[in-house]
Amino acid sequence: MANEVQVQLSFRASKGGATISFQDNFRQDMAGDDLTNQTQLIGTGTAELVDFGEIAAPYTQIIIKNLDPTNYVVIYSSVAETGLGLKIAAGKFALFSTDDQPIYAKADGASVRILTLAS
Repeated sequence: MANEVQVQLSFRASKGGATISFQDNFRQDMAGDDLTNQTQLIGTGTAELVDFGEIAAPYTQIIIKNLDPTNYVVIYSSVAETGLGLKIAAGKFALFSTDDQPIYAKADGASVRILTLAS
C-alpha cells in the first residue's frame, strides 16, 4: 500500500483585528507494519530513551504530547542531550519526523508523563 500516513495541519491566530492562518497536509508511505500509542514516565536525571515499542527507525511521523500540567520535557537525539533540543511545554505537543535515532527525553522540575504516537 501507499500513503498510509496522512497529516493535516491547521493553524489560526487572531488578535486586535489581525489574523493569520495556515493549512497544509501531506500523505506519506509507512515503512513497516507497526504503530504505537502509549504513555511513558520521563524523569529529570539523565535523558531517557523514548519507547516506541515494536516500531523500527526511521520513524515516519512522531507525535509526543506532554501530559504534565506544570513541567516541560525536552526531546533529544542523543543521551548526551544534544541534537533536536525540542522543548515541549506542559500540556502541549509536537509533531515531527526525524532521521535521528533513537530519541531521548528529559523532564524539567519533576517527572512528566508523555504520550507517544508513531508510525
